[in-house]
Amino acid sequence: MLSQNALTSSMHPLADRFSAEIEQHVANCTHEYELFCAEICGKYEFVWRYNVAYGPRIMYILFVLKRWLGTEIFLFSRLSLEHVALLIIQFGLGILKLSSDIRNTCKTRLLSQKLMWNERLEVIDHGISDIGLTLICFLRFLASQQFSMSSSVDLSLHDRRPIPYPILMRQPIWEPLHQMAFRTYHHIAVTGRFDSIYVSNITQNLGERESRFDGHLRYSLTSITLILNRCESPGKTIERVDSQV
Repeated sequence: MLSQNALTSSMHPLADRFSAEIEQHVANCTHEYELFCAEICGKYEFVWRYNVAYGPRIMYILFVLKRWLGTEIFLFSRLSLEHVALLIIQFGLGILKLSSDIRNTCKTRLLSQKLMWNERLEVIDHGISDIGLTLICFLRFLASQQFSMSSSVDLSLHDRRPIPYPILMRQPIWEPLHQMAFRTYHHIAVTGRFDSIYVSNITQNLGERESRFDGHLRYSLTSITLILNRCESPGKTIERVDSQV
C-alpha cells in the first residue's frame, strides 16, 4: 500500500496534466470565465460566498462543469447548474451523503472549511493544486452505481441559511448526469485525454493524436489506478468511501 507521503501530486501524472489543462483552458477563455463568475455569483449567493473564500479553487471546476454539462444535461433535463454547484461544494467539503447508504460519505479536502450563512467572509485558499484530481474523483462518484440508485439527493450545505436548499427526490432527475459522467470518466481513464469534458485542444493534429495514443493509454491506466487508490484510501487528501462504478 502506498503511504500518505508517497501519494503526492507527482504520483498522478494524469491528474496533474488535467489541472494544467484546466488552468490553460480558463486562460484561453478569460472573458467567458469572467462573465460566468459574475453571472453565477449574482444568481446563487452560496457560490458568491465560496468564490470569496476559495476563488479559482472552486470557480475553475464550476466553469469546466458548466461547459461540459451545458451541451446535454442543462438543455434536456431538470437538473440545473445550482444542483451541480451544490454537489461539487458538498463533495469538496466532504459532507456529501447518499440516502442509499448513510454510512457512505464522499470526502475531499478541496475546501477545508464550511462557510456559514451571513458570517464574515475572508480568503481561505485560492490555490488550484489538486483541482484535476478532485474533478476526476468527482466524475467517478457521479459515475458510481450508488449515486445512480440513490433514492434521494439532499443538497443542503448545513450552513444555517434560512432558505432551504433543494432535495432531489426522483432518480430520473440525476440519471442523465450519472450516464454522462460514466461515459466521460471511462473515456478519460482509457484515452488519457479530456476531449469529452471539453478541456483538451480537440483541434490537435490527428496524426499527432494517434502517435501519442499508445503512450497516453499506458500511463493513463497506471495513473487512474493510483487516483482510485487515493480516492478510496482513508486519511488521504482526497478520499472516496465504498463506491462501486
